[in-house]
Parts: sequence; structure tokens; C-alpha cells
Amino acid sequence: MSRMHYLRAADNGEPSMWWSWQDLRNRDKRSGFCTHGRAWFNWSRNSIGAEWHLFSQCCHASITFSSTGDDNISIALSIPFLVALYFHLTRALWVKRLPGVRYVSGDYDSGEREIRIAVHDNAVWWTFWVNDRGMRSSNWRDGCFHIDDFFWGRNKYSETERQSHDTFLVMPEGVYPVTVELFVSTWKRPRWPFPQSVARANVEIEGGVPVPGDGENSWDMDDDAIFGGTYPALTVDDALSAIRESIMHTRRRNGGEHWAPADGWSAHCVTR
Repeated sequence: MSRMHYLRAADNGEPSMWWSWQDLRNRDKRSGFCTHGRAWFNWSRNSIGAEWHLFSQCCHASITFSSTGDDNISIALSIPFLVALYFHLTRALWVKRLPGVRYVSGDYDSGEREIRIAVHDNAVWWTFWVNDRGMRSSNWRDGCFHIDDFFWGRNKYSETERQSHDTFLVMPEGVYPVTVELFVSTWKRPRWPFPQSVARANVEIEGGVPVPGDGENSWDMDDDAIFGGTYPALTVDDALSAIRESIMHTRRRNGGEHWAPADGWSAHCVTR
């Protein structure tokens, strides 16, 4: 839901100053105070915008100067479990005079610089006058500090010997031969006494099971296929149920409940 309000009109009747706002909450939660929304104030050839999200779990602060993006200045501040605030100013001509912000023709890394600090995934991340759109390098200006790795050591991955099972995946159109490998993955830190273990299954389908393409881009318009995947599973039946649901979800989402491939079902489908 969005609303627009005109404050001043130019001589030709076109609005020269106006503000608007948008409610970003789910439709069934649009009552009372707007906890997630954004607003803009526009005048002449410039505008300032803001977005707020109460009770967000993010933790970061940043300021970005850009001569190539939609906004010359962007500011973000998020206090976890309280509020996340975002501000932007569309035009600020002096930004181009800052070192490294002026766009250089043919240089993709030019035109933007960011100062940012964030906390997520048990780590502190920072950038200091770094281009966030181009290739970033790991150095003191663009790095992170993993708190859990520092205190308890880096996770080391191991897994049990895989138990292979040749079986069949039953789909509405027929049966596909598949191979299911059961194993247990474990992540253990040297200075932490409690390892994390997950029973998993790797499923492989030679030839794949047909699914419709996403259809959102020129390269995914045609029919596609799912050739396997790795899923949390204790048994072969658990693994088969997981990949079957994944295939059916893709079919329902992209092609409808009764989708069928344009070229017919695969030849390796045992029965039809």
C-alpha cells in the first residue's frame, strides 16, 4: 500500500514538491502503527528517502558515497531487536569530488566508496573506503574477525563412510532409478567439547527428473531437470521423500499441478 501527497505545484501544473510513503508489512498485518515502511520527500530534481523496520535482528552501520548508483549518499543504521533505519539522498554534487568516487570510464571499480561495520554469522565485518560493487580484496580495509574461530578454533569437517543404496524414485509419471548414499556429517571445533552432527543423504539421478524452467530469464525458459541433491535424512525413504517434494514443489511453482515436459517424459523413466 502506498500514498502520495502533493505540497506545491509548478506554473505548468506539474507537482514540484511532494512526499509519498509505502507500507511494507504483510496485508494481514496492516493495522496500527506501521512497523515496516518507507517514505520519500521529493523537490525539484532531488529527493530524500527513508526506510524503517522495527524489531529487525540486523546489526550494522554504514555510509556509502556513489557517483554511479541511483543515490549519491546512502546511510544505514541497525540496532538488533530494536530498529533498522535506512536513508538516502539522490543528488549531492560534492560527492564526485571525494577521492575514489568519481567514475572513470572503463574502470568498473570506480564510482563508489563505502564505510561499513556489521555483526553477523558470529563475526565482525568491516569495510573502509572500499568499492562494494566491484571486486573486493581481503586486507585491513575489507575484512572480518570470526569470534567463534578465535575462541574455539575453526570447524573441522568429517563424515562417516557412505552407505550406498540403489533404489527407485516414484513420481506421478513413473519410476526413476536413483542412488542414495547415507552418511553422517560432523563439524568439530578444537576447543569446543560439543560437536555438531547431522544425518544426511546424497541422492543422484542419472539423466535427471524433468522440471519446468523458472522462465524469469532468457536462459531458463526451456524445461530443465533435477539430477540430485543432499538432504537431511536418516533413512533411504526420508531421502526419497525429500527429493520428491523438492521436484514437485518446482513443478507446481513453475508449471502447475499437471505440468508435463514438451518433449515427453524421459526415456529412463522405467514405467509410465
